[in-house]
Amino acid sequence: MECFAETVPGRILLIEDDPRASVLIAAMMQRHGFEVALAASGYEALSAARAAEHDVILIDMDLPDMTGAELASRLRADPATARTPLVAITADPTPAVRARALAAGCDAFFAKGQDMAGFCAGVIATVSRRVSAGYILMTPSSHRVVTPQATPTAA
Repeated sequence: MECFAETVPGRILLIEDDPRASVLIAAMMQRHGFEVALAASGYEALSAARAAEHDVILIDMDLPDMTGAELASRLRADPATARTPLVAITADPTPAVRARALAAGCDAFFAKGQDMAGFCAGVIATVSRRVSAGYILMTPSSHRVVTPQATPTAA
């Protein structure tokens, strides 16, 4: 699984409750020079996000103690994390899940497990650009940039 992007070192907070997915994503990001901190729940993530600065926070949309959208909203409301790019990751890249993630304040949305090279390249692009000009929507069928003036649509 190679990522077709330049390495952009940075600190990632990965919030993922599935241990297998967590290990896979963390190893992939570490291979590209990132430091990766892990959290397995929303409340653990809130503590970790406040304890250290991160260049990007990857949020699984289906956590055991709160939804990824709820976590994103809480991170956006906290002055310590309000400007940190938030990336929704999910095994369910349906339009409804994507819409909830973006409405909650996520800057990007990636499907996990199907296109790992695209996933990796998208995370690197998110870190390197700090995603301030638009949303990056990446799913197996759609790799496109949607600006805030445009309405995200189903892939």
